[in-house]
Amino acid sequence: MSTITSGRVRSQMTHRCLIERNTQTGTDPQGNALAPTWSTHLSDQACKLWQRPDDEIIDGRRTVVAESIRLVLPVATDVTEADRVNGVTDRRGATVLAGVMNIRSVVKKASHLELSLDGAA
Repeated sequence: MSTITSGRVRSQMTHRCLIERNTQTGTDPQGNALAPTWSTHLSDQACKLWQRPDDEIIDGRRTVVAESIRLVLPVATDVTEADRVNGVTDRRGATVLAGVMNIRSVVKKASHLELSLDGAA
């Protein structure tokens, strides 16, 4: 059984993404959190995006396939579930996936981070 090294995983990261972080702090007079202010946290971040069929929903007249969106990042990347991804491109800048995606989970593997993403925020 071979071990996947972080260098091997990094060589497969043929996409780039923009990761944003909420820089808003504080609360309003009623104690509610203020509306987020999203700022670039990581730009041109090496990554690998893929989508896979996750579930099939049939309502009698039509069938919809729900997809799972995953993103792999280098293991030392500073990213949390409170951040968001704003678009993914290939190395030449062509759009692979447009729009803002929330990060549902960040799972640390031995050689990389695996993010599960939600559609538009």
